[in-house]
Amino acid sequence: FLQVRGHLAGKGPNTIAHITGLVVTIAVFLVAFMQCSLLTFAFRERAGKPEEGGPKPFSKIPHRIACCTWCCGWLFMVIALLVGGLMTLVGVPLSGMCLIMDDMSAELITNIGPALGLNLTGDEGEQLLDIVSNCLVPKDPNLNAALLDLIYVKDNATAPKESLREKVVESVKDSIRSKFDDIDKSMGGGSAPALSTDPKLVKLTDAIYKNPISMMIVAKDLTSDSTYSDLYSQTALSAAALPSSVQCNDRVVSDEVDGLKGKTMKGVEKFVLALTSFGTRQTLRADCANLVDCVDALTSPRGKSCKAGNNFVKLKQKLMDAGTFRCDTFVNPLDGVSACDVKFMSGTFNASKSRTMWSNDCLSATKKVKRKQVLCNVQEFSDYVKDYKTRILQAMKRIDLAVTEVGPAISKGLRGIVEEDLIAPIDRVANGVTCGLMGGFYREMVDGFCYQGINGFIVIGQSYVACGAMLVFLVLLMYGVWRRAIDNVNKSSVALTKVVEFVKTDGVLPTAPMN
Repeated sequence: FLQVRGHLAGKGPNTIAHITGLVVTIAVFLVAFMQCSLLTFAFRERAGKPEEGGPKPFSKIPHRIACCTWCCGWLFMVIALLVGGLMTLVGVPLSGMCLIMDDMSAELITNIGPALGLNLTGDEGEQLLDIVSNCLVPKDPNLNAALLDLIYVKDNATAPKESLREKVVESVKDSIRSKFDDIDKSMGGGSAPALSTDPKLVKLTDAIYKNPISMMIVAKDLTSDSTYSDLYSQTALSAAALPSSVQCNDRVVSDEVDGLKGKTMKGVEKFVLALTSFGTRQTLRADCANLVDCVDALTSPRGKSCKAGNNFVKLKQKLMDAGTFRCDTFVNPLDGVSACDVKFMSGTFNASKSRTMWSNDCLSATKKVKRKQVLCNVQEFSDYVKDYKTRILQAMKRIDLAVTEVGPAISKGLRGIVEEDLIAPIDRVANGVTCGLMGGFYREMVDGFCYQGINGFIVIGQSYVACGAMLVFLVLLMYGVWRRAIDNVNKSSVALTKVVEFVKTDGVLPTAPMN
């Protein structure tokens, strides 16, 4: 369309103008030849030297120019009438098409749609008619309809209509805003439960605190190990061995440990007491894990059970004396060497900053922590794990305070950034997808194609027909001039030939001298 409009406006190569120029040039030449023929016929029909006692001979120029003119004019006439007739004929349906284009409307498409094979039923037909009436030919020329509001989709055949704006734009905006609403509900007004008092977290920290880790390190079934298998032949020993921990005294698992609550974890003391029935208890260790001097021969059944029992106590001693447990802390950021434990973390509210400032939190200037490896024995490890209740609750309290103090500001500030830099651009893009330009371009196309292109096409065709009609007159006129001029020339030539023959025959003219 833009190329056609450019051609019609004189921009770029215009083939129609070139052809018209060629036709005009040929017509000018034909008219010029006609004028020459008429002028020479009227004023220069006789030319040349006259014969003795006779008129000037007839000139051959008029009939030759007339012959050239009427022959070429006849051919040009046929071409002009043929082309003009075809252009006029083609212009009729094109004019009808332009009338349809000029009167385009949703009602017109509805009326002629079946004849054109258009299916205007269902959602697709409805959307097509909406686009035509709101975009292509709106009743209000200033209307700039949003295309996303005109096109809709359905999740299924029975689902309600949902425009692309609602499906894409509004759903994205609602999804983003709903997340911020959830954040506001959880942060604003302290409505959300604090993590430090969450029942599940309290249950976990109580389980850590009430059940020392040394109580939970128990021996597995050792019946397949020859080093310990003989102790299982004695009921008292086997009953005291399983399950037994590395604690001295028996301990009952608290209610916070699901699956084990209420179960008694036997201590080392109970097993050693059962083993004293096979010998005398040693006193080399200050704790409860002393061996027994067996009174029975080690090859006897009781001696073998006593030996296996001592091996079991040695296993307990190995665990109780091991210094390879890990009681890691963090490196103190103040000196980079000493240990820092978050269980000593404390906070003080700073009124000028409206937030709590923390100390002993082990965080460096870049808000990072560095682990410090610390080795310990089982008792130290048990105390270390027990203190995790304090560490966890301290960390959760800090998070609770951060939510209360900083959470609403973060939520509102982040919501503002998202609204300004994400949601607002989405709205601008959605509102910018309009179809108002379609109506202007369509009207320009109708004006250019119909009122300029087709109208000019028809005028050119009519001009060709008029040119052909005038050429009929020109051809007939030139044929008459040619006929009269050629007859005069031919008659003059015949008469002159008879005179010459007559003179020669009667001897009027002198004969040639004799040699």
